[in-house]
Amino acid sequence: MKHISILNSPWGNKSSCASALKRLNLNYSIKTAKEALSSSDVLILPGVGNFKYAYNYLLDSYELESICRFVEKGGKIIGICLGMQLLFTHSDEGDSPGINLIAGKVIMLGESNKQVTNIGWNNTFSTTENLNCKYYHTHSYHCVPFDRSIVSHESEFKGTKIVSGVKKDNIIGFQFHPEISSKNGLSLLKDAILL
Repeated sequence: MKHISILNSPWGNKSSCASALKRLNLNYSIKTAKEALSSSDVLILPGVGNFKYAYNYLLDSYELESICRFVEKGGKIIGICLGMQLLFTHSDEGDSPGINLIAGKVIMLGESNKQVTNIGWNNTFSTTENLNCKYYHTHSYHCVPFDRSIVSHESEFKGTKIVSGVKKDNIIGFQFHPEISSKNGLSLLKDAILL
């Protein structure tokens, strides 16, 4: 059985991730990335928060280095919402670098001078399984990977398609929140962890 760690960070939705894993009867703990290096197969980067603040925390606490080492040794990373955005090269939120495990950028939704928020249950299309499900979104920025072949999910916001999921080797990201997206979300999260 795989052991899952939820990153112990001062931001994010750690409790909702923990609740979801408990409902799925999966073995988990809340740990630092450094602790997860020697004891975990999967590391979940939680969402909800400010990109620049989160990145600076990872950098200053040396967690950034541990996350990269975790991936290098073959551990699986699952980023949710902000956790997915942090995987990218750069974000316009705070004009901040990211972890750079996925080449790409994080940009504001809508027009550049008018921030909007995508919040609620959105139809989300799986590019790998030809499947359309509703998942819960809440974000004002979205990811633009430079390599479109890693896109696993897309959704629509105000008539524009946006990337809402990526998969690159042992790195998975969901812009939406599978942990609070009812039965379909829990099933998706379980598959991401176990496959």
